[in-house]
Amino acid sequence: MAINVSKIATEGLKPFNKYGCRLLAKDSQHISVLNATKIIPKNCTYVDFVKVETEFGKSTTSIVTFKDNSREVLERLITKAVDGRDVESIIKTYTTDNDVVFITSKFIKDGKAILDREEALFRHDINGKKGLTRMKLDMKPLPDGSRAENQVYEELISQARTKYLETTAVRTKDGTLYNKTINASNPSILENCENDPYLYIRNYTKKDFAQSASYYAAKKQGVDAGKDFSDVKLDGCMGLYQNRTKRVLVDSTQGNKIDMVNTLNHEYRHKLQFDLISRIQRSLLNIFRKPEYKVILNSKEKALAKKYWFAEMIYPSTNSTGRRYKNNLLEVDARAAGDIAKSEYRFWSERLAKTFGIPQKMVHNVTIEDQIRELTDRVARMRRLHIIELPINYTEKL
Repeated sequence: MAINVSKIATEGLKPFNKYGCRLLAKDSQHISVLNATKIIPKNCTYVDFVKVETEFGKSTTSIVTFKDNSREVLERLITKAVDGRDVESIIKTYTTDNDVVFITSKFIKDGKAILDREEALFRHDINGKKGLTRMKLDMKPLPDGSRAENQVYEELISQARTKYLETTAVRTKDGTLYNKTINASNPSILENCENDPYLYIRNYTKKDFAQSASYYAAKKQGVDAGKDFSDVKLDGCMGLYQNRTKRVLVDSTQGNKIDMVNTLNHEYRHKLQFDLISRIQRSLLNIFRKPEYKVILNSKEKALAKKYWFAEMIYPSTNSTGRRYKNNLLEVDARAAGDIAKSEYRFWSERLAKTFGIPQKMVHNVTIEDQIRELTDRVARMRRLHIIELPINYTEKL
């Protein structure tokens, strides 16, 4: 990224400090005087320029900072040059939500991305002292297309760490995680957080979160996951299940992460429903004594399958949003599955937030105040119908 500035206010050169750095140039310009609109972030009003000589003259570092009208930082570009050639760059994007600052960084070396970082910072009092709570996720690309991840939740007072939770994992291209490790500054933090099914993926982008969370949603609803998941652009809805292709489709550009948890569990519940309908239909073909159609259903699966099959027969033929659609057993059941998953996500989000004394928005959560109101009607109705069951795990292939 190159910016042409008509004037840079230079100062007389000072001696290097103990870190081998000294200021070469510093300036600030209003956006109206710059001819660089193509690279200026939205809502940018001011651009600050700083150039520093580093490593006792062996290199230079240039810092370009884009700010809004109130001088809040929107984006920052840090570039290190050796012998006039750019060798390292850091691009940082800032988003402020009241007292929480979210930072997305990309580290580039010799033209290649070497690290991506997601951060959230919250300044508050810790034990009567001014402190900082930070959430950080580092993602380093690996040669096989996977990435090594290091995630940290920590409390800092005067830059000294007082409490922390740290996880590591390797994430494959299809969103699965392996080589997971977790450690913390004390056993109580581990006890509070280690069983959180979303712990390793909370700081993901919405797209990555949807892909990785799909495996847990499928497991929670008792069906297989993997190649049956697609993240695509959808109109009019955030997700759907295609029985013809046996695929769950979601649109990660819509909603937030708790909405995605709801959508994934809703659609994978539909997959379970139609899997059971297919199996009971095939089991009826046993009257022709064809071994290839032999399907074994236990009593619980058979009872659910019959109810789902009847609901399918009276399911509205159009994508209606009316009472007949909403009150159909397949939809009532799927909505309850989504609501229960949302409740679980909120529970673990609140526990993590309380452990580190931070706002829930830092763990990508929404307030829990409406939880009972959301769940009461649907769950109570499902219980009256006696069809809420634990997920059914079966190995029978369709």
